[in-house]
Amino acid sequence: MKIDISKVKRLEDESLRAFYLDWVNNFLTVVYMAEYYGIGPRTAENYIQLGREAHENYCLKVRNAMA
Repeated sequence: MKIDISKVKRLEDESLRAFYLDWVNNFLTVVYMAEYYGIGPRTAENYIQLGREAHENYCLKVRNAMA
């Protein structure tokens, strides 16, 4: 499933998390993911980093809610 890159560009947490998880689960290189989404590799790296942070924050919220 291709992520809606326009939502990622708006830096929406849910879309950034989905972008990050897409990278973790479906791509071997940042360059290939960037090509797939039609963005530059540095942009992809930035989105991945923001997505990683959003995902870690989400996991922390879930963990705290379960405690």
